[in-house]
Amino acid sequence: MSMGTTTGPNSRRRGGRSRGRRPGGPLGPLVLLLAVLSALLLPVAGPVTGAQAAAKAPRAGSQAIDPTIPAPTAAELGMDPSTTGGNGCASGAGTGGGTAWLAYSDVMAGQIRLMVKLPGLASPTGSWSATAHVWDTDGSASTDLTSLAGPGGTYAYLWLKLPVADGHTYGWYAQTTNGQAASPDSVSCYFTVDSGRPSAAQITSTDFPATGSGAAATKSAGQAGTFDLSGSKDALPAGCTSASAPDCASSGLAYYLYSVGSEPGVGAPRATPDSCGNASLNLSFTWGSQTLYVTPVDTAGLSGPTSVYSFYVPWPALPPSAAASPLPSCTTYVPATPTRVLDTRNGIGGFSKPLGASASLALKVAGKNGVPATGVGAVVLNVTATGATAADWMSVYPDGQARPTVSNLNFGKGQVLANLVTVPVVNGSVDVYNAAGSVNVVADLVGYYTTASSGSTFVSAGPTRVLDTRSGTGTAKKQLGAGSKISLQVAGVNGAPANVTAVALNVTATGATQASWIAAYPDGQPLPQTSTVNFTAGRTTPNLAIVPVVDGKVDFYNANGSVDVVADVTGYFTGDATGAHFYPAGPARMLDTRDGTGSAKAPVGAAAALAVQLAGRAPVPATGVSAVVMNVTVTGGTAGGWLAAYPDGQGKPTTSTLNFTPGLTVANLAVTPTTNGKVDFYNAFGTVNVLADVAGYFSAG
Repeated sequence: MSMGTTTGPNSRRRGGRSRGRRPGGPLGPLVLLLAVLSALLLPVAGPVTGAQAAAKAPRAGSQAIDPTIPAPTAAELGMDPSTTGGNGCASGAGTGGGTAWLAYSDVMAGQIRLMVKLPGLASPTGSWSATAHVWDTDGSASTDLTSLAGPGGTYAYLWLKLPVADGHTYGWYAQTTNGQAASPDSVSCYFTVDSGRPSAAQITSTDFPATGSGAAATKSAGQAGTFDLSGSKDALPAGCTSASAPDCASSGLAYYLYSVGSEPGVGAPRATPDSCGNASLNLSFTWGSQTLYVTPVDTAGLSGPTSVYSFYVPWPALPPSAAASPLPSCTTYVPATPTRVLDTRNGIGGFSKPLGASASLALKVAGKNGVPATGVGAVVLNVTATGATAADWMSVYPDGQARPTVSNLNFGKGQVLANLVTVPVVNGSVDVYNAAGSVNVVADLVGYYTTASSGSTFVSAGPTRVLDTRSGTGTAKKQLGAGSKISLQVAGVNGAPANVTAVALNVTATGATQASWIAAYPDGQPLPQTSTVNFTAGRTTPNLAIVPVVDGKVDFYNANGSVDVVADVTGYFTGDATGAHFYPAGPARMLDTRDGTGSAKAPVGAAAALAVQLAGRAPVPATGVSAVVMNVTVTGGTAGGWLAAYPDGQGKPTTSTLNFTPGLTVANLAVTPTTNGKVDFYNAFGTVNVLADVAGYFSAG
């Protein structure tokens, strides 16, 4: 066994005898006087940090250091029970970063041993022993341990008496001693405690629906079907809301074990999830009733409850068909300073002539302009059509896929028109298609969604008007003049968090005295060579913008004349994991009042609202969706007016999504929060047909 002393953060005394002079000798009064003066003159130290706890701790033993005794190496240090991700001596004291994970439960209290390899050298006392110093890296506690003596070349065991807590990271180092001299200190080792087990997985399949669901299988015996696994989360320590917070580390979901007919055992196949816990299985079966078992396991090795999914495989065989598409990967957002990545007028992006009728181009986006070469789920581009020779429309979609029957921009001959697009990335590229005539295409990168968890998550809000130069909302009550800019405070206002990294704004230009453009960009940065909204005199023109936030603000610049600027917030991106992840999907048409898709086959009337069910209609899941990204289009309006997309049941909105004039077709991207799985559309004047194409959705699941 081992002996140990446990201390608080400000005590770093080692176990063992003190070899200093006993008080009461001839120097006693002088020592006492000096101690009093030091206490009066020196500042009082604050709490000792984890790094200081290691640096300030004295040597493990009381013997002199003998450099000929080798310090224990990392390979000669370990723990029992063993850890995952390391042998108990992982380097690096970051929260969970580079550390070994110790799967821990209360029944293990007092049962954790540190292991130190004793030197295989002769000892003058005939034996060796080990000492160790252990500390919580938050500086809250530490302990010193000493092992029993043993022969060289064997392992010494030191029982850890320091209580350990879920989510905390601990450091330790050791020495060996022969009773007369000690080795130098070993390297410092780190391990993190994980007590929380992952939650049960949800299993769904449209190919083989669950027994009792009432749905029929679309696959049969011998045909591969897709099973989607989702919803499993590794538990955070009690009182924690984010694994990045101090003392809140969680090892995270590592994989799913699965089997058919019985619970997964040793050697069962594994499925690796994405950063949101989603994975897909592609399996085939013999006919009859079948049962799929799935068990989640975290990185520390703790398993969660096993989910059971029963279904029926029909016979005879159904006609062959492709397996259902797996769940899209969850992504986080990385904002970027607006950067021009395509301009067919001057060759930026590799294309130097207008895009012709019924023609397309493939724009490489991955691995360029700050976008990673891999792990990109979607890009956000502000796409502008200019110099069109005919009234036309344009579609932006994943590279190599069949061209969808939806549009992103609708524009007239000679018109300069922009629209924000969010488009999934396939083969590192996106495709742009032009329907009629010829047109120059300009695209400005404003951000991308990555499958890594390092980006920002989304918090839906509003829609809320945060800027209106007509009324003095968010700024002075006056138009924005030529060559002028205004700054808008975003962080900490209207419910926006202090750690906001980007904001989703529907920016509208109205009452312009001449044709111009507006740029929305991060506060304090140089004016980008890109635009957000292009407009003509007297026309009201909106465009969605996702703008990086710097110093809590975003700036708006107007090039020519004067114009009123209106901005409505629909959500924020934050630098922690408390928001929702984005799932690129589609484009998929969810509403078309011309043919009855998603609603009655009739235009939306004046001062009328239309509720559209989105949740549960592919590609939007039935639950867990907080907002959708959709391209909203109006066409055939009988009067000039405006349309608003907003969460179901909120009542008549005070903001707009797009503005239009009679007869024109106008589109605008919208990030719209959902309520009850629905989004409502409100039309102010006349009648108008409304279309909505989903490009993805946000979900915390």
